[in-house]
Order: sequence, then C-alpha cells, then structure tokens
Amino acid sequence: RITYTNPYPVAKRFHLMCDRNDLLQFKESILEIDSGSSHPIGLRFMPVMQPGAAEIMVFINDEEDKNEETFRI
Repeated sequence: RITYTNPYPVAKRFHLMCDRNDLLQFKESILEIDSGSSHPIGLRFMPVMQPGAAEIMVFINDEEDKNEETFRI
C-alpha cells in the first residue's frame, strides 16, 4: 500500500494509472483528497504463472492529466 498526500490548499481529485495493467490494478482509480490530507492507494497484484521480477510505474495525475507524482514499485 502506498499513501499519497494532497499538497494543495484545496481538495483535489487525482487519477491513478500504471504501465503494467496486466500485473497491477487499483482498488480505486480516482482519489478525492482534502487539502493536506493523506489517502492510501490500495493495490491488487495479479497472479502470474512464472517466477520473476517486474518493475511497475504508478502515475498519479490531476484532473487535467498532468503528472503529480510517480512511484516505481
């Protein structure tokens, strides 16, 4: 689980995306966060049949699709 904090002085809506939808889904793809508040990002990892490692990029964008934050997991 990742936690994101709204750094703005007003409530904002954020959209979650990733570059590996085959491996990761979000419990909520849209977060509405009050000013200065934090919200957990629920992650669901998809099962795979073969062992290995993968890098997944998680993007948090604003309502205009501008990137606010990126996490590598």
